[in-house]
Amino acid sequence: MQTIEFKTPLTPADEQILTPDAVNFLTALHRNFNARRLEPAAGPHRSPGALGRRRTP
Repeated sequence: MQTIEFKTPLTPADEQILTPDAVNFLTALHRNFNARRLEPAAGPHRSPGALGRRRTP
């Protein structure tokens, strides 16, 4: 099973939010979607900043 490593120590407030179930959920998200997140953008419509640029007709 894959685990998540936090880069900074968790505060008591963090530990209240990041319950074992929440950490398991985040781990599953990372396992299932990280490869796609790291893929290069496919085409100009997915280029960085493309959402901020609007073309007028």
